[in-house]
Amino acid sequence: MIKNVRTVILRPFSLLYWGFLLFLLLTVASSAYVYFRDLLIQGVGVPPEFFSAILFLSLVGSFINIPLKTLEVDNPIVYLDQVNKFGVD
Repeated sequence: MIKNVRTVILRPFSLLYWGFLLFLLLTVASSAYVYFRDLLIQGVGVPPEFFSAILFLSLVGSFINIPLKTLEVDNPIVYLDQVNKFGVD
């Protein structure tokens, strides 16, 4: 019989797991960086020295939301539908 069961259970967020995720992130991010750099240079014709600036500006620009048009409606679109039992109509 197992005397100490808690030693068998692994922690869900161990340092080895975080290290693996960091390695995976760096590998995928660097591969994507090189792929999109080559694609942007060859396909669009952007000079290589401007790629980092374009990448940074596109990242910053994704946080900025510029509304193109504002719609005014007579009836509100938001509605409340209460469900008493999930999966039962």
